[in-house]
Amino acid sequence: LGAGGHFKVVVDILRNCGHEIAFALDDNEKLHGSTVMGVEVVDGIEAISSRVHLVDGVFPAIGSESTRAKLLDLAEGLGLKMPNAIHPFSAIADGVTMGSGIAIMAGAVINPATEVKDGAIINTSASVDHDCSIGRSAQVGPGAHLGGGVALDDEVLIGIGAVVMPGLSIGKGATVGCGAVVTKNVKAGQTVVGIPARPMQG
Repeated sequence: LGAGGHFKVVVDILRNCGHEIAFALDDNEKLHGSTVMGVEVVDGIEAISSRVHLVDGVFPAIGSESTRAKLLDLAEGLGLKMPNAIHPFSAIADGVTMGSGIAIMAGAVINPATEVKDGAIINTSASVDHDCSIGRSAQVGPGAHLGGGVALDDEVLIGIGAVVMPGLSIGKGATVGCGAVVTKNVKAGQTVVGIPARPMQG
């Protein structure tokens, strides 16, 4: 589900995991009838309801946290399985628990006693230390680092190269800007930037 940039990375990983990609669905009509990474884009995303019988499962391959959450709801409502896309060059410790529809990119590290919920993304070369919680449809961006015991609520975005200090919590739908260093808890829906990270002024 989705045929943009994030889809390209996910397709590469899923193929590495032995999955066959039947087709892609995307709401961008300009992509319909084209091929991306050798996969035909056939229709809009809602068309999955008429194509359930053609597939064993689906993958929510869109980078937007809120949109990905809606895709999870759609797939779950249709009773479709969602595999995980785990790059063979990632490192996942014993004791990590994972939901479904998760993307773990090349170079990512996830340490013990961490929970990763449905639809989360641990992006390229990101690290998640011990005892963390990664919420549903949250994303730890490329090169970002979470200290031990960090809790990300649902649909959180941790930007490229950001750092979250140990034991902190990031509220639902919050955004941590690229390169920020988070030293305090972040409220739901808040955007923080800078070193140390502070709420972005309108």
